[in-house]
Amino acid sequence: MLIEQINKNTVKIHISGIEMKDFNVDYRSIKNNPETENMLAVLMDAIDDSTDMETKGETFFIEAYDQGDNGCVLFISAISENGIENISQVYGLTDVNETAPVYESEDLQSLLFITDKKQVLLDVSNILQTNFGDCIEQSRLYEKNGEYRLVFECLGATAQEIYIQLVEFGELPDETLINLALTYEYYNCIIEFNAIQNILSRNFTPNSI
Repeated sequence: MLIEQINKNTVKIHISGIEMKDFNVDYRSIKNNPETENMLAVLMDAIDDSTDMETKGETFFIEAYDQGDNGCVLFISAISENGIENISQVYGLTDVNETAPVYESEDLQSLLFITDKKQVLLDVSNILQTNFGDCIEQSRLYEKNGEYRLVFECLGATAQEIYIQLVEFGELPDETLINLALTYEYYNCIIEFNAIQNILSRNFTPNSI
C-alpha cells in the first residue's frame, strides 16, 4: 500500500491486487462489497498514521480507479471548500463548483461526457457539432480500457442546454472538477485538438478506431 498526500485535504492510495484480496474486496464490486467499509476503516487509520490530513468527524469524497493488477487507486478527499480549491490548484483547474450542473455565466465551462460505446460517441459528437458547434471552443478525447471521455469547453449559458441533451446518452458527472483531474492523470489523450470534428471525420463507428 502506498499513500501519497496531495494536499492537506486529499490523499491518493495505491492498493495492490494482493492487498485487495486480503481485504476480501474486488475492484469490480467495490461499491457494493460489505468488506469495503472495513477496508476504508483500515485506510483511515493508515492516513492518520502517515499524513497530517484530518479524518476525525470528516465527510469524504472517494473515487476508485482500476490499477491494472486487480488493485486500485483511491482518491480520498475531505469535503470542504478549501479542499476543492486545493485540488484545483494541484491540477491547474479553475472551476470549483462541485455541487450540481447549473451554469449561468458567459465564462467557458469544461464538460465531461463518458461512454464505452463508439456509436454513442459518434452520435453525441454529431449533436454537439450540429447544435452547438459555434459555442464549443476546444475538445479532447481520452480513452482507457475501452472507456471514452470527451472533454470540451463551452459557454456557461450553453452548458445547461448541452447537459440536458446529452444526459440520456451517457454519463456527465456532476463532480466535474475531480473527474477532470482524474481523466487528465489516468486516461490517454488520443485526440488532443478538435476531437469532436475528428471523431466525425474519422467515421468513429463501432468497427473503426
